[in-house]
Amino acid sequence: MTTIEGISQLVKDYEEAKKVLCESLEDEIGSLIGEILSKSDNLHSYVFNQYSPHFNDGDPCTFNANHQYGEFYGEVVLDEDGEPDDDPEGLEYSDIITERDTVMMKQIKDMLKQIPDDFYLDMWGDGSEISFFRNGEFEVDDDYEHD
Repeated sequence: MTTIEGISQLVKDYEEAKKVLCESLEDEIGSLIGEILSKSDNLHSYVFNQYSPHFNDGDPCTFNANHQYGEFYGEVVLDEDGEPDDDPEGLEYSDIITERDTVMMKQIKDMLKQIPDDFYLDMWGDGSEISFFRNGEFEVDDDYEHD
């Protein structure tokens, strides 16, 4: 094998290993968030977005996974046609959120904070909104628009 072929093969091996790692990490994150949410009577899903800003006041526009600013949601709200509301309001810190819920919300955000932004970018891309559910599943909207 020539040096160029060897380098090409190493790059392919790296990309494949990264793909497998990201798929495993996605499943693990979904399972852990689902496990935590399922222990609450009030928390049903967690949603955050990730993107590179279009403008950053003269500073470089770098990708950021905004998991620390994500929203927790309660039960699915249905619209007048009986369909899930596409734009439900996030849960308010009110009587419905217990002290135990607050601890669980912090657990989720602390866990997500441990993962470098590069992994989020590799897993779900730039300009995405990720929704996690109590059953361990997640959905990715890769057409997320931001200001």
